Amino acid sequence: MRIGPVSEAEESALSSGAYVVVLHAGKIPPHLGLFVNGFYYSAAAHKIYMGEEIKALLKVIKRKEIPTLWIKLNADVQEAEVKKIFSDYHQLVGKATCLSPLKDLLKQPHVNFIFELIDELQRQGKISSYSGLYLDLSSDKEVELPVYTLQDIYLHINALKLRNA
Repeated sequence: MRIGPVSEAEESALSSGAYVVVLHAGKIPPHLGLFVNGFYYSAAAHKIYMGEEIKALLKVIKRKEIPTLWIKLNADVQEAEVKKIFSDYHQLVGKATCLSPLKDLLKQPHVNFIFELIDELQRQGKISSYSGLYLDLSSDKEVELPVYTLQDIYLHINALKLRNA
């Protein structure tokens, strides 16, 4: 899936508003999270990130040059609702993925992949812009997100759990 145009991310802009974060944007599968008013939320295989300051994550992204895409949401995202939804995910078990809390928050129960979520949010006019760092952009400032399967996601989650056991 091609997405764009993508502008260069600026830390000051990422500190306000709501963004879906696609970390390791070229990997199968990428990792997803949420920035809300300067705080990071994410459901990972071994931990839930609840309101971490984005500065620490941005530092890691820059140090490791992690290809990252931010999708600025043109939707009302309330921090209290974000905290409630993410607190329901103590860890990823069963069929839960890093997309699961985003699906709940954005009321998109039928999507299974970031490319499906982006399609739905675009169709509903809930995306205002894209920005990124360390992405392989085309000449027209677009990035290609890889297509993957649910099996790819579950295998990756299980591998991470084994590595962190």
